[in-house]
Amino acid sequence: MKSVTLTSAVGDRRRTHEISSSVVLQGKKKSASRSLVAFFRCRTDWQLAGLIAVAAVIYWPTTSALWYRPVFGGNAILVAGLALWLLARVRHRIAVTPVAGVPWALLLLVPCSIAYLIFWRSGIPALQLLLLPALILLAVWTAFGSAMTRAIAVPVCFLYFAVPAWDLLGPPLQSLTLWTVKWLAPAIGVPATVSGTTVLLPGNGKFEVSLACSGSGFVMEGLAVAVLLGELEHATVARRLGLMVSMVVVALVANWVRVLALIQLGYSTEMRHVLVTEHHVLFGYALFVAVLIVFVWIAVSVAPARTPHVVQSAFYPSGARTAFLPALLGLAAAPVLVGLLVLFGHERSGLSARHNVQPTTSGYVPQKTGSRLATNSSIGMREPARQLV
Repeated sequence: MKSVTLTSAVGDRRRTHEISSSVVLQGKKKSASRSLVAFFRCRTDWQLAGLIAVAAVIYWPTTSALWYRPVFGGNAILVAGLALWLLARVRHRIAVTPVAGVPWALLLLVPCSIAYLIFWRSGIPALQLLLLPALILLAVWTAFGSAMTRAIAVPVCFLYFAVPAWDLLGPPLQSLTLWTVKWLAPAIGVPATVSGTTVLLPGNGKFEVSLACSGSGFVMEGLAVAVLLGELEHATVARRLGLMVSMVVVALVANWVRVLALIQLGYSTEMRHVLVTEHHVLFGYALFVAVLIVFVWIAVSVAPARTPHVVQSAFYPSGARTAFLPALLGLAAAPVLVGLLVLFGHERSGLSARHNVQPTTSGYVPQKTGSRLATNSSIGMREPARQLV
């Protein structure tokens, strides 16, 4: 009888110990999760990184397209990498930036998100990329306020250098290049005649000044270098604008020098020089890289003295007001809602397509709802000309 009582007492102690251990373990898990949530709530940089990551995932058709050359050009992956690097460099500035959420900015964020979805459904990737930095900045403005938005404006807006819209500068810069060749070619001893986009030389020599040699690529890449240089210097707004204006002038002049040099070589060698026949693209790149190196060296030489930045704690005061959840919902609400509507529409169209058939002798075939007309356009033949790219 005593042994039975002793065994039951030992079993009760074991069960009591197991229950207390499980309660302590659950309490530790809850406290750890609560501390993690509290840590995330009081870290501006973590919340900012999470908001940008959510935007990248939600608008994946555009962020993924940055890595494909046929969509946005060969420099898109480099621009995206530099934007991420610049964003990592300002993490200390983010840590000391005052935070004050602006919930009413959702009135701009949600319509911008809807416009992005319209461009996505229309298959216009260039306009999607135009809206992606704006969506990120509006979300940050909603969650953290204007001071934080200004702190990350340059890294986020650096993505605009991957936008194909820079090609819109091609036609006006092409006309400017042709006008420059028309007036400066005789000054260097080349009796050239400009007809349309073609530069005619005495004899059978001719050059075609295409959109690729308009200088728009030089201007875009030069502006990216100027913006990057100003951000690395923590320069003032006036100096940044000065660097950008100077770079535009330098890029245009470099392109004109390239075109005039190729025309001079073609005229003097009767279109037989190797730079004219084979390596005119490589010549342009080499010339522009040399110009960029000289520009950066001069800009760094005349740069004002930099003042060191004091880095403080990455925690912001507990009384700071943020609107992280409203910004997160503003980014995700429109895509999720439209996605559900599109999915529901596809289901309804699938059901109607099953009933929209007509019988034939061989079975059932879908009923045709329309036809597509194709038009042919003739392309006139032109005489062969050396094309400047």
